[in-house]
Amino acid sequence: MKKRDLENFNFIKSKFDEAMPEIPLILDERMIERKIISKEERKVIKMKTNRRKNFRVFASAAACLLLFFGLLFAVYQRNDMPPVIDTPAQIETFKNYDELNTMIDNLNNRAAQAKKILEASNLDGPQMGGGDSNAYTNNKIDGVTDADIILTDGKYIYYSYENSNYDGNFSVLRIYRANGGETELAAEIDMDARNSKMFIRDMLLYKNRLVLNIANPNKDEDLSHSDDLTLTRIYDVSNPENPKFISEFSQTGEYVSAKMIGNIVYVVSSYSVPANARNHRIPEIGNGNEKSNVKAENITCFDDAVNSQYAVISPINIETGERAGDTKAVLGASKYVYCTKDSMYLLKYSVEFGQQYVAEVSELNTDELSIIRADINSGEILFTASGKVKGYIDNVNVMNESNGYFTIITTKLDKQDKPVANTLYVLDKDLNVIEKTEDFAAGKSVQAALFTDNKAYVSLFHNENPMLSVIDFSNEKTPSVESSVELGGVMHSLVPVNDNQLLAIGNMVEPAGEGGSSEYGFKLVLLDVSSENAKITDSFETDAYNLTTWYETNIDLFVDSENHAYATAVAFMDEQGYWNGDGLLKFRINNNYFEINEDTDEFYNEYVEGCYSAGNIEIGNYIYSFSVNNSDEQHGFIISVHKYK
Repeated sequence: MKKRDLENFNFIKSKFDEAMPEIPLILDERMIERKIISKEERKVIKMKTNRRKNFRVFASAAACLLLFFGLLFAVYQRNDMPPVIDTPAQIETFKNYDELNTMIDNLNNRAAQAKKILEASNLDGPQMGGGDSNAYTNNKIDGVTDADIILTDGKYIYYSYENSNYDGNFSVLRIYRANGGETELAAEIDMDARNSKMFIRDMLLYKNRLVLNIANPNKDEDLSHSDDLTLTRIYDVSNPENPKFISEFSQTGEYVSAKMIGNIVYVVSSYSVPANARNHRIPEIGNGNEKSNVKAENITCFDDAVNSQYAVISPINIETGERAGDTKAVLGASKYVYCTKDSMYLLKYSVEFGQQYVAEVSELNTDELSIIRADINSGEILFTASGKVKGYIDNVNVMNESNGYFTIITTKLDKQDKPVANTLYVLDKDLNVIEKTEDFAAGKSVQAALFTDNKAYVSLFHNENPMLSVIDFSNEKTPSVESSVELGGVMHSLVPVNDNQLLAIGNMVEPAGEGGSSEYGFKLVLLDVSSENAKITDSFETDAYNLTTWYETNIDLFVDSENHAYATAVAFMDEQGYWNGDGLLKFRINNNYFEINEDTDEFYNEYVEGCYSAGNIEIGNYIYSFSVNNSDEQHGFIISVHKYK
């Protein structure tokens, strides 16, 4: 080899040696990419070639290119992993329990300091809603099934009955045959709650599998540090008249929600570390009698966490009756959880301490809402992004994800907790704010929100002049308030009738007095949203209450789209304001008008006096209504059947 050739060879070799990263045992694509292509090297690679360029410059670029593609090929070949450019960034998790305990110590010290400030200043701060409430919405997310207390497979009705009478609190699962308007008890599962006080919070049904989400507030022998325990039980209901137990899973914390995506259910609980506890700082999970702590590397933390409260997320395969992946947890999270088929969003306020809020604390931004997103896929949970917005929310139904963008509507409050204005934020996949529509509907707070592909319909109210704002999303990067219309009532549910019509369901409202405004009765509003300016085409009012707004649950609205017929649960009050029974209000939408079934005998006799509605389910042409009576004289529930279609 000639001297010059040897020099060139050694030069190329040295460039390979300089560029070669330390490859970890587990090939991390992002780490490799960062180590291979530095900023300087990128400049060399992207330079235009000059024929007179020194050979060594070309050789350096060639060496780096060869190394990059060689390593990229190696990464891709290993376990059929995707190319590095497709790998999402990951939020840092804890390395070990010592690191986690140090963080909890810091949070507890900060919380104690904030508590002193709270007690000394008598500051209450914003008392917004808490938890994964499905209140005031008819938003259905494609691919995601929410749990409910009453389900059907088309032949049988599964109903979770909770008795809170004087003889003790307990839950029972009852399975009924539904035969063309007739019902008959087919099976029953007792939670032994008379002794353990377990309550079925809600259920999910997948093929021949029934999932019960159970709250157990009792102290457990193995989990004596916790008053709250969430259980998930799976039953085989291939034969609904003989359900068979398959498996049970547990996780510490108060039950929040369960989301079913395909055959995977993601169970979320909220676990608060006991004050001054040196042990039991780590969320625990169980499979039968086997208990273990959530791994440190599966726990992340909000960068501005102010309390030692976890959101615990467990993926469970309903078909196999086994865990589908590792349980993950987020330290500092609240109970707010929003879920799509591909993503889960967890939120927290900067000043939340249990149920208390501090309006003014040094070094804390009191109106900031932090967000963490996790990618979810077949039981795998991967924390991938975090971000912040200003304001507060009252429930998860002010959020939406579409076309890779995350949208959230927040309300700014003053120090007296009065709404000042609202802001709609649009965030990208990395949760960076890319656009916002600020200060719309001044002085009002969000009651309900409905998102479509091109529009966001927002119901707002505070003391007077309830209104609907329409926000144009035709360009998601530049949303704008298109129009507003006064509603004449507080609308808690927004339901699309078709592309051009919107149904609003809520209450009438008394004018604001010294004690503020008050809601009463039941109101329907039909809106034409075919043009930029939304307008009311019809409305209906009655003294009966809408049970959706009363219970703050998913809207109990039944829709016969072929005949444009609807039915919704209502409650009746006597002159003294006491509950006097419940029933169904049936109506049709005929073009731009309501046709209300106001037959007094039929309408007001379709309820059981002294009972309150516990749930309704539609099967065929009938609606089956479950009414509960927990009086001392008689307790239990009654099933009434209504001809609907």
